[in-house]
Amino acid sequence: MAYGVQAADLCVYCLNWGWRLRDITEPAREEIRPIFRLMEKSICQGEGYRDGKVFKTSGTVIVPDPYEGRPRADEVGA
Repeated sequence: MAYGVQAADLCVYCLNWGWRLRDITEPAREEIRPIFRLMEKSICQGEGYRDGKVFKTSGTVIVPDPYEGRPRADEVGA
């Protein structure tokens, strides 16, 4: 596997276990927090607009369970 992909995987892992939003019930892993704090500055914070309303948003996506099985495209009719 390419070094860049491995580095990206580590970053995603640290974000997933260091950053907590209201919908995530698992506690953050304390041993990862120092690494997450270094990466936290790269998360964009801002406001989004939908249906005439303003809401807080961030510049990354949380994947609750990256190992959860998902249906294949041919199983959902895509």
